[in-house]
Parts: sequence; C-alpha cells; structure tokens
Amino acid sequence: VFLKKNDINIRQSIGEAVPTGIMLSISGKIKNYLEFETQNDTLIKKKIKEKQLSNVDNLISYIQKYENICSLSYLSRVAELANTQRFENAAFYTNKQLLFEIYKKLPTIKKDSIRVLEPAVGIGNFLPLIIEKYGDCKQLIIDVFDIDEDSLRILKTLYPYKNLPQNVKLNIINQDFILAENQYYYDLIIGNPPYKKVSNKKLLAEYRDLLEDKQADNIAAFFVEKSFRLADNICLVLPKYFLHNADFEICRSKTNKYSISNIIDFGEKGFKGVLIETICIFVNTINKQNTTECFSYTHNKTNIIEQSKLTDAKYPNWLLYRDE
Repeated sequence: VFLKKNDINIRQSIGEAVPTGIMLSISGKIKNYLEFETQNDTLIKKKIKEKQLSNVDNLISYIQKYENICSLSYLSRVAELANTQRFENAAFYTNKQLLFEIYKKLPTIKKDSIRVLEPAVGIGNFLPLIIEKYGDCKQLIIDVFDIDEDSLRILKTLYPYKNLPQNVKLNIINQDFILAENQYYYDLIIGNPPYKKVSNKKLLAEYRDLLEDKQADNIAAFFVEKSFRLADNICLVLPKYFLHNADFEICRSKTNKYSISNIIDFGEKGFKGVLIETICIFVNTINKQNTTECFSYTHNKTNIIEQSKLTDAKYPNWLLYRDE
C-alpha cells in the first residue's frame, strides 16, 4: 500500500531504475519474511494448530510453499514443533546456538574424500554444520539414518537434493541404526541420538547381545557403543546422566578406552523447552588418551583435566570439574 501511494516519489528517487512491479515483489518478500521470522514458539504453535501442520502432508506442503521466503532455521523449527511424535520417539532438537559450540570443537579432517554418518538424523539439524565444516573437500558423503519415515520425508523436503553443493552426496536410510548392517567405516559419526529406556524386551535383548552390554537399557548407550566400531571420530549429544547412571556403566567403561578430547556441558540449555541436562562428548578411537577439555556453556568456564582423573574409578561418576 505504501509503495502504491508513493509510487511517483519512489520512482523519481530511484531514477526510474526499478519498475514498480519488481519493487512490489521485493517489498512483499520482505513483509512475508518479517512476518514469519519474528515469530516465537508460541506463535509458531498457534500457526501449527491453525494450519494443521501436525499432519505430515500439510507440513510438507507448508514447507514447499514458503521455502523461498523463510529461512531454513525457521522452517526447521516449525517442523520440530509440529512433530507430535517427538516425545514418544525421544526426538529432541538441539538448540541452534549450541550447534555453533559443537562446530568449534569438531576435528579437522584433511582428506580429499570424507565420509560422515548421522545415526539419528531427524529433520537434519546437523546437516548444515557438517557441510559447513567439511564441505571444502573434493567429495563429502553423508549417510543419515532414522527409524521414523515421516521425519525423513520432512528432511527430504527441507534439504532438496538440488540445493546441496555438487561435491556433497546425501544418502538417506530408513533403518534402525543399531541393527543395520553398516557397509562403511567413517571419518566422523555425529548427532543427537534418542534418550529413552528400551521398553520392548525382545528388542532390548537383541541390542544387548549385539553390543555386548548386559547392563544398558537406555537406547543412547547402544548408539554410543556401536559408533565406536564404525568411526575414527565420534561426536554425540547425550543426557548428562551418562556421567553417572548405572545403566551407562559399561558404556562409560568402553568410552574410556579411547581418547576423550572434549566434553561440552550444556546444562539445561541443550534443548529448547525441555528441562533435561545434556553434554556433547568428542571421542577419537585412534589417538592415545591425554587430557580432556571440559567446557561449561552455562558458566562460560573451561577446565582441562587429565582423562584418567576425569574418569577415575574411585568415584561413582565422571568429574568434569575436578581440581586439586
């Protein structure tokens, strides 16, 4: 409306360089962008209810309609909040701001061809981070697993193949990562596995036999243990109770066989709207044990500690901030 009323003045001020139709198109896109991008979670949830976006088909249509107007970050958040199965599947989505903290600690991999695996991809929050970090190599192959077919449908809509760099190949696999017969060895396994107890007794027994851990009953432990068999580097977001819960005892023992380079302690800031404390642990299966850098995101403090002291068997849990 403003542009139409002031068309003459605007056209004079820009020397007839830009036709009115183009100006209207630009202003319309700006209006739409601001309308969507300034919305908080409460407004997004209201829109989800109004547009019935908890229906996957409706959500995909919505993403396709606004993919050229709204940012990937905004559309991803809509998809996250619309995923009504997220609590049942223990699929929580890592805060975007904290992904940058993870990015800073990722290992440097100097190879022409790099292969990365994300074992529980969800709607793909880690994909931009992976591509940004390792996308300069000649070939970046990313294999992503998820047991939820609907999440993978949303992922394919958010990350259409045409928008990926030419040197990046994305392989999407709808399987249970723990039970899958993996064909490749990876430079890096990265992601945010689900955190929940395995209630299916038959499936739990299968997991325990496969990973040789008769104590674990949390699915996150099995994700960690299988990852050690498949990669040089592991970077996984885990519940902070990994440091002390009895059902992670064997998992901690296996982890301590390798080099733990970093642990980021996110406290309760890891997941938006979910009060669960999380950490991100970085493990190298090739290097010898040395020191571990423990960073508290909430207090902005770093503690560098010998791994042997951090994981000291004298204590019932790992001590991230142990000093003299």
